[in-house]
Amino acid sequence: FRAIVLSCLLVAVSADYYWTPKGNRIVGGNQISIEDRPFQVSLQLNGRHYCGGAILNPTTILTAAHCAQNSATSYSIRAGSTSKSSGGQLIRVVSKINHPRYGSSGFDWDVSIMKLESPLTFNSAVQPIKLAPAGLVVPDGENLVVSGWGTLSSGGSSPDALYEVGVPSVSQAVCIAAYGASSITDRMICAGIQGKDSCQGDSGGPLTWNDLHGWYCFMGTWMCLGWIPGFYARTSELREFI
Repeated sequence: FRAIVLSCLLVAVSADYYWTPKGNRIVGGNQISIEDRPFQVSLQLNGRHYCGGAILNPTTILTAAHCAQNSATSYSIRAGSTSKSSGGQLIRVVSKINHPRYGSSGFDWDVSIMKLESPLTFNSAVQPIKLAPAGLVVPDGENLVVSGWGTLSSGGSSPDALYEVGVPSVSQAVCIAAYGASSITDRMICAGIQGKDSCQGDSGGPLTWNDLHGWYCFMGTWMCLGWIPGFYARTSELREFI
């Protein structure tokens, strides 16, 4: 199978390919194959898609803490499938650790590590992604990618197939103006443009960036308001816990 080197904020193959809008889904995105995002998993709660996640190694999944509020054994992950409901590798979660500071202040510290019952088998549709290096700075206006199986509009339908959308990175100042200084911290990165965002069911999945050294991964928190940026966990500032 083809070799893939990836990172979690996340890391790209061709900027022209990844950042060209092709449709009107995810919100404002387009359908893709799991082989385009082989690090993406569907986090399932009691057998149904609930959130997204990213593969760190054969037995470890990174997701959002707000997606991991139930008992560990009520979750499983589906990897290696474009469909959230069939195919690929379906493996139970046996343990999880949410960041100990999550929940004290909104969506700050919003990361969780899940361990799998058995290891994933890596192939062209199942690959790990790298964490963003400590101190990584994403310039304003950079092209980032959100992917997932979330609804295509707030309260709308949820596709069975995987979608992605390109979104520009947004400065902390702009994000603070949208949400307020108490809501946005140094452990968050903001991205989005009018009509393009993640939505319900995309939470916990990867926001990725190709900086010419590979894909880097951040974790998603859905807003899907469509007129202000979405915010995501800045994994480069949470590496010590992860």
